[in-house]
Amino acid sequence: MMSVVEFRAKGAKGQRGKMGARLRTSRRAAGAGWLLVAALLGWTAIPAFAQDDDEPGPPVVVDEGDEAEGDEADSDADSDSDSDAEADTDADTDADADTDADADTDADTDADTDADTDSDSDSGTGTGTGTGSESDSGAESDSDDDLFPDADDVARGADDDLFPEDGDLGDLISEDEDVSMDEVVVTGTAEPERRARPTGGAVQSLDSELLDRFNYDNPDAVIQQVPGAYVRQEDGYGLRPNIGLRGVSSERSARVTLMEDGILFAPAPYAAPAAYFFPMMTRMSGVDAYLGSASIPYGPMTIGGAIDFRAREIPREPHGGLDLGLGSNVFGRIHAWGGASNDWGGLLAEGVYLRSDGFKHIVGAEPGNDATGFDRAELVLRGELHGALSSDVYHRLELRLGVTAERSHETYLGLSDADFRADPWQRYQATQLDQMEWWRTQIELRHLLEVGDGFELRTAAYRHDFDRSWFKVNGLTGGSAFDVLTHPVGSNAVLLGVLRGDQDSEGGGAGDLVLIGTNARVFGVMGLQTEGIGHFETGPLEHRIRLGARLHQDVVDRHHTEDQYGVYGGQLTRLTDETYTNLLAHSEALALSLHAAYSLELFDAVTVTPGVRGEIIWTSYDDRLVDRQSSELRASVLPGASIQWQIEEHLSVFAGVMRGFAPVTPGQAPTVAPEDSIDWEAGARFAHAESRTTAMVTGFVNDYSIYIQQCSVGEGCASTSVDAQANGGRPIVGGFDVRVSSTPAIGDVRIPLRASYTFTYSELREAILDSPDPQFLNGRPGDHLPYLPEHQIVAQAGLETQPFGVNVSASFVSEMWEGVGQGDDSLVPRTDALFLLDASLYVQIFREMRLYVQGENLTMTQVIAARRPYGARPNRPFQIQGGVQLSL
Repeated sequence: MMSVVEFRAKGAKGQRGKMGARLRTSRRAAGAGWLLVAALLGWTAIPAFAQDDDEPGPPVVVDEGDEAEGDEADSDADSDSDSDAEADTDADTDADADTDADADTDADTDADTDADTDSDSDSGTGTGTGTGSESDSGAESDSDDDLFPDADDVARGADDDLFPEDGDLGDLISEDEDVSMDEVVVTGTAEPERRARPTGGAVQSLDSELLDRFNYDNPDAVIQQVPGAYVRQEDGYGLRPNIGLRGVSSERSARVTLMEDGILFAPAPYAAPAAYFFPMMTRMSGVDAYLGSASIPYGPMTIGGAIDFRAREIPREPHGGLDLGLGSNVFGRIHAWGGASNDWGGLLAEGVYLRSDGFKHIVGAEPGNDATGFDRAELVLRGELHGALSSDVYHRLELRLGVTAERSHETYLGLSDADFRADPWQRYQATQLDQMEWWRTQIELRHLLEVGDGFELRTAAYRHDFDRSWFKVNGLTGGSAFDVLTHPVGSNAVLLGVLRGDQDSEGGGAGDLVLIGTNARVFGVMGLQTEGIGHFETGPLEHRIRLGARLHQDVVDRHHTEDQYGVYGGQLTRLTDETYTNLLAHSEALALSLHAAYSLELFDAVTVTPGVRGEIIWTSYDDRLVDRQSSELRASVLPGASIQWQIEEHLSVFAGVMRGFAPVTPGQAPTVAPEDSIDWEAGARFAHAESRTTAMVTGFVNDYSIYIQQCSVGEGCASTSVDAQANGGRPIVGGFDVRVSSTPAIGDVRIPLRASYTFTYSELREAILDSPDPQFLNGRPGDHLPYLPEHQIVAQAGLETQPFGVNVSASFVSEMWEGVGQGDDSLVPRTDALFLLDASLYVQIFREMRLYVQGENLTMTQVIAARRPYGARPNRPFQIQGGVQLSL
């Protein structure tokens, strides 16, 4: 378990590249080559150990979930088949109508209530109410948590495969009909029930129905529902989320592996993983968080885990939807989608536009310089070809294109505590010019090959480009903006007056000039990944083998500039003649990732799954201001294993251990080592279909031997220290999380109930004498880690019928340290405890139309959610919105 191979080689970097169009052009040309390779690989790779079935044809999985949940999940899928094509796709049901018909009688009242409402809900929100309900049926499926995708995983498009969005032939087979290609008839065979059993590890999933109940656009509000996940709010809208898992740092979600349908989406996952880009939650149909040993196939970050966001699938039948919403602060939402499939292919187009005038106001700003809102737009086009290559070989080839853009009037500058208490929605005059602009393009080519019932191969090539420019207040010439706002006494009080606009700058050596600059960055990512999964049996033993590889390259060019501004009469005046460049650098990473896992199931009761992940990473860094180059080559072997015992039909226990890992980013000192830990977990899960009840409890410990602190602008670091890393502290993090859900029904009335609780404890075991990150300065043994709540609770309840529904969600997050600290340490500030109450209401006017009203933060709570980067910042605001969802 502790075997480790790690080495480094240093060398000089070669010829420098150039910024701008030349860089982007060369990347796109290279990206085209990657896509060609992927297409050839997906079409020509034929597995040697595929098995023929007694009944020929590619496998069609039954949406069974856990063994206890199988009938219920199937009933959802087929009951929605006529009313919701997207639900059919998400559930990936098969042609076995008899099984579904039986289950439909008693397992799922969704068949009665959602048949008329799901298509409306799905089309409006993009999340799909009608998919086998998570909180109703247990398809939230905390038990989909092995190293291999089980039947339930694949069926609902949420397997813990590298490509969670792809189902199999079930997507193409409508009820009571076969698919024909070139006079070859393809029939479906049901997945054996025993293959639906998970093999250990913890996965927490949110399905489309749960997402649709509250229709959150804010990723913070969605992720907070996942036990074991933490969110540090920053802008109130979740434009740039800060997400952590099981105690890892939440800073800009940089220590969590983030994926959309199995492909990494961070701007530069190895070279600069901070998630300044995040896909729109509005078009997501599910979220899967892979924790503990379940995260072995995913990387590069594996200490906390991985999160996969599942997008809408291409519908089997012509189907579309429209969601139009309006709300407070001139909020607006337009979400439209439509698609169809036939025997040989399918298409899907989906677009989202969100906007708001913002909930803050800039004190004293002139008209035209007082904006605090945002505009975001995203368009995704998907097309696929699919069909049978022979009697037992099926394939699917998909091309996905996307473009996303944002303009937001956001700032890193917060408020002093006193000003926050007086008016938490104000912004200082110094921020009136602050604005973020970015755009992103994506192109992905995916291929699925299935041979018989024993083998599948998934391959993808991808290319993402991200260009961002953030013009914002970076600090003051005379002191740290964080110190000025957290300790506004003496000379700091004078500097605070300048930021407010109450006091004019003196200039000269007074140190009261405002530093405002553009942090411009250009990112390029491309990669090729493939994975094969084989399954066979020998007597009472069932074997599954999973092998995968990913070749990935990412590049980032940073060009950060700054100007000095004076404040006179409350207005900003630029004083510098020439813009000063404080960072001009090129970072690059090339990584080869390999993973393998073997699962052995004994007598349908005990499953043992050893696995291993390998990372070989080459990085290079070129600081063009000081003419400094460096390169590193590192390799790590990351073993792990899990075991599960199915005690009886409804109850199982599991345990796992793995080596956690987070890579070093380019340009670090030779002494900085990758983050390393041993992660332990153990738990139990319960699932009972008849009572529609699921429960899961998991205990976890992350024992760090090497810990990374990283400086970032978001932590208030100086521009000269941005992205600098250091080791130290050797913390240990432990805790447990509990989740319970049930949906009792009284006639046609469903009562969805769901609750989760997470307890987390952390402490340093070694002192930190020096750190580039101000949060860790002067850390002492026993200090707690920053931005890690000890207690987190989410409780939800609802009342749903066919024509009407209401749901309420309450959440509580305890206070968090904003730097390492313990006891009654008065020098380290803490956030306020936070309670939020949300609610949603819908009325089904007729089959194709639904009206809805939803409210967030109904208690109008405003507390200090964080003081990083610079000063106190509020939580997400009170907001009321209403709209109409149309099914087309």
